[in-house]
Amino acid sequence: MKNVEIEIQVKIENSKALIDFLEKNGEFKGENHQIDEYFSPAHRNFLEPRPMHEWLRLRNSNGKYSINYKNW
Repeated sequence: MKNVEIEIQVKIENSKALIDFLEKNGEFKGENHQIDEYFSPAHRNFLEPRPMHEWLRLRNSNGKYSINYKNW
């Protein structure tokens, strides 16, 4: 299967415990700085309904740009 994206977002209450676990059990591979800009058409606001289910995003990832449209 190609081009499959899996994203899991979890709120972390105790970041120290997570950092300790990752330092003990993982290996740091580097950083990636991203800036996301979101756009909506003039006739409706993609960002208004919560949770969001549709967006048009322009991403700057270390100087490389990508555009992403999602709707589900």
